[in-house]
Amino acid sequence: MKTIFYLFIFLYTPHLLLGQIVIEWEKNYGGNDAEYFTSVALTNDGGFMLGGTSKSSDGDVGGNKGDRDFWVVKTDAWGTIEWEKNYGGSNSDWLSSLVQTTDGGFILGGHSSSIDGDVGDDNLTGVNLDFWIVKIDSLGNIAWQQDYGETATEQLFGLQATSDGGYISGGMNRVFFGQEAIEENYGCWDFWVVKTDALGTIEWQKNYGGTQCDGLEDLQETSDGGFILGGGVGSSDKDVGEHNGLLDYWLVKIDAFGNIEWEQTYAYGSEHEESINTLTQTNDGGFIFGGYTAPLISPNGEINEDDKDIWLVKTDALGSVEWEKSYGGSMYDELFDIQQLNDGGYMLGARTTSADGAINANYGGQDYWILKIDSIGNIEWEKNYGGTSLDLFAALEVINQGSFLIGGTTNSTDIDVSTHYGSGDFWIAKIVDTTIVTLDTMQVETDTTATAIKEIQPLETAFTLYPNPNNGQFTIASQNNAPFTLIIQNNIGQTILEKEVTENFAPFNLSNQATGVYIVSIQTEKSFFVKKILLIP
Repeated sequence: MKTIFYLFIFLYTPHLLLGQIVIEWEKNYGGNDAEYFTSVALTNDGGFMLGGTSKSSDGDVGGNKGDRDFWVVKTDAWGTIEWEKNYGGSNSDWLSSLVQTTDGGFILGGHSSSIDGDVGDDNLTGVNLDFWIVKIDSLGNIAWQQDYGETATEQLFGLQATSDGGYISGGMNRVFFGQEAIEENYGCWDFWVVKTDALGTIEWQKNYGGTQCDGLEDLQETSDGGFILGGGVGSSDKDVGEHNGLLDYWLVKIDAFGNIEWEQTYAYGSEHEESINTLTQTNDGGFIFGGYTAPLISPNGEINEDDKDIWLVKTDALGSVEWEKSYGGSMYDELFDIQQLNDGGYMLGARTTSADGAINANYGGQDYWILKIDSIGNIEWEKNYGGTSLDLFAALEVINQGSFLIGGTTNSTDIDVSTHYGSGDFWIAKIVDTTIVTLDTMQVETDTTATAIKEIQPLETAFTLYPNPNNGQFTIASQNNAPFTLIIQNNIGQTILEKEVTENFAPFNLSNQATGVYIVSIQTEKSFFVKKILLIP
């Protein structure tokens, strides 16, 4: 027999929002030497792949090839290491970006000056940097690796798997006296983009820019099969139609073969320098991008690093500005990642040393600064994370609409950071907005057995379960630090999980269970708590 029942979900008022953003868990990874975090990917199994560079050969780091290596760490959904690996040679190898591929493996991209170890001998100098791309399987074994570049200096900053099964990578190349680029270099630094097939063979590559210094920082495949490129531009000739100051935002739309469809510069003001660090295509087909704007303090173009602000620009599909906003305080503030949410708003990840303006607090040195904004750029909430030392935010991932992974490099050992291994560690934290729910009311069809069970609340609710509904991953938060016994049953009364819990924030994963209603029972020495939860696809 089937019965219809309703789940009523209460929405919090806006003034409670800030207090509902909590750290569910946080973790450090590293050794006694220096690690630097650059990239994170949410993996198909619900875990995470963390990437950056390492100089250690102890602690969490299994070995070092020489100088800096690519270092990747695969974790489960709660940050526990499943495996880790180093890749590189005896010189410097710097990982900038990683992406999971459709076969369950990963593509890693960065730049290298090595010609030994894991790195092929295609680097013609062994001194200057080349693009270096490494394809690994789901356990970290190298499937193939490829070096791209000539005797010039090439640095990779953006990498994506493409819809045709290949890869697109981008960064900068520079020709010094006596060097040659793989294609004509216009002068100083150019944008350089390389498109390859699934095995790393070049299909096409192109330079973009002018005779001054132009640097690509991010790129993305667009819904039409082309690509959007973003960075900073100092030129006003060749591919660049207009230039307003020392360094401007530069957005370049290219087709699937690298031909420019349109390009546009954006300037906060003629007395400021601007550069894009991160971009994404939005659900309406437009683009949103940002990085920093900083005032000039001398006629020769020197900027005030301590007065950088975040500058965010939203455009339509052809690059015309729809709105723009700046965020920050009186000190250093710079955007490094942006992700759109299903509600049309955005999560921003930044670095800050400010403790005024839009920023409520600073723990010391640089902090992670995380902002939730609505679809037109208004701040809904903001929080800083870190300790009293240097905490350098790098990247974030949206786990679901109410939980996020934030990652970067830390030198702290206090406040939000529990441990520290060396001069710099990977540091990630899962943060949860406990006020986010998807529906006010949900109608569910299920068995009478489940609907006949009443929810029981203690006089003073000591436990919070969120999110609800969920996709099988949820957290139980204990307000009084009391240990409890947990029993979870399905809608026909079968026990699928029973355990003793002592954590303040205990994560659970029922994603291997069928969708529907489950009963969560919590027993402490003094109270009993029963809650229905709904698993949805």
